[in-house]
Parts: sequence; structure tokens; C-alpha cells
Amino acid sequence: MAHVRLFIALSPPPPIRREISRCVQELEETRAQVRWEREGKFHCTLKFLGDVEDRTLPDILSRLATAAESSLPARVLFEQVGCFPDLHDPRVIWIGMTDPDRRVAALQQNVEDAMALCGFDRETRPFHAHVTVGRVKGRAHIRELTTRIKSVTFQSREATLAEIELIRSDLRPSGSVYTPLHTIHLGPPDQ
Repeated sequence: MAHVRLFIALSPPPPIRREISRCVQELEETRAQVRWEREGKFHCTLKFLGDVEDRTLPDILSRLATAAESSLPARVLFEQVGCFPDLHDPRVIWIGMTDPDRRVAALQQNVEDAMALCGFDRETRPFHAHVTVGRVKGRAHIRELTTRIKSVTFQSREATLAEIELIRSDLRPSGSVYTPLHTIHLGPPDQ
């Protein structure tokens, strides 16, 4: 039985990807031991599915389409740079997403419910909309990194996100490679 590694995500539009990339370049100047993501990989994960059997794809896509139909496009603000768990022990560097109408949160819950019907375990951690830009791999220059995170300017950008993607992740020695498999528009289908 063939398997694919999958996740479901929202992708920022190109102008926002470029602004995130500019910010990442500024953070890279610290020479901290971070595996930085590149512009083509920026996304907000709604649900990580992991290794999935090929034969389950039709059910996943059908349930995702239903979840997307009952979700509205989301107006979000991409703003601020931060890290998980905190600045004292950064492990994941991110760009935050503010969701004033709570549509991204509602979409994530719809996706979570749909994937539970496909047999996937529910995520137990609270959902925080963000775009991961780097993962800390060592402690060298970490103080410079946290100082830069506090001072770096990320120009707040507004966008309307109107589709979700089912993305395949192939693990390679040089890092993961993402391939969008399906794009599903949010909201009821055009009549």
C-alpha cells in the first residue's frame, strides 16, 4: 500500500510571501543556528495528517470540500514576529496572523471535524494561526536572534484567504519538499 505524507494549509499571497522573506533575511543576519524556510514553503498549517494511505485520498478530499463549503474566505492580518514557546527558549520562529472575524479559527475547526470523520486524531493543542519561518537547531547566537526578533520590523499586511490546499511533504536529506496536490475554494460553490 502506497503512503503519502500530507498536511492541510492556507498559503499567503505572493506580496506577503515577499515581505516575510525580507524579514527572514534580516533574522538570518544573526547567524543563529536556525533552519530557515524559503518563500515557496510559507504556509499556515490547519491540520497535519502525517503518513496517509493513497486509497484514503478520495474520502479526505470529499470531506475537505464539505468543510470548505461551510467556511467563508478569511480576512487576516499578517503581523509581528514571534517564537514558540517564548523568547527565553525559542524553538520555532513565526509570523503571526490576526484573525479579527475568527474565520480562520472556524475553518481550522471545520477541517479538524472533517478529518476526525476520516479517522484522524484531533489536535489537543490550541490552534494559533501563524506562518513558521524557522526552526532553531542550536544555541549559538541565540541572544542575537531573540534581540533581533524583538526589534525587527515586519510591515503589517492584510489579505483575504479564499482557499485551502492539501499538500504533500516529501522528506529529503536537504529538507522537506512541498507539493500542492489539491486546492479547494472556501464558501459555497458557484451556482
